[in-house]
Amino acid sequence: MNAIPQITPLLPEQWHSAYAIMQQTQPGTWSSATFKQSITMPNQARQLMLAEECVGFYIIQTLNTANFTEWNLEEIAVSPHFQGRGLGRILLEDLIAQARIAQIDDLFLEVRASNQVAMHLYSAVGFIQIDIRKNYYSPIVDPLVAEQPPEGLAMNTAEDAIVMRWSNS
Repeated sequence: MNAIPQITPLLPEQWHSAYAIMQQTQPGTWSSATFKQSITMPNQARQLMLAEECVGFYIIQTLNTANFTEWNLEEIAVSPHFQGRGLGRILLEDLIAQARIAQIDDLFLEVRASNQVAMHLYSAVGFIQIDIRKNYYSPIVDPLVAEQPPEGLAMNTAEDAIVMRWSNS
């Protein structure tokens, strides 16, 4: 990784490269139309660029009330070819810096209970677990993997979501 990572706004006309990353990391979760809609106002999206190539991104949804403003991290992903290089942390640190600049009170996210790597990273940048949503995620189905599920676990078992929060207070 010789290029210096740069984080820039992810504009609607730049959706293709970020969507390709999402399709690699979470195939079939969002349609292209849903993805394109998610990076338009009032949502915000930012991309991590290396040598003019999008290698990661995040999307946030804003909720404003009379008493507070919060963000929900809708999606964050790093291209599989660039994972394990600290780029996810760079994206999260940018997210937190942007939240501080915008004086956001809280950031929320959900993560699959099985995604221990992501949960460790979220905890390392200040997120804490606040809830569990039972059977929230559909099972991950990989047609190339013909393994049987672990003993006692049905093939179509939904997965819990861990709800995490970062607070600016």
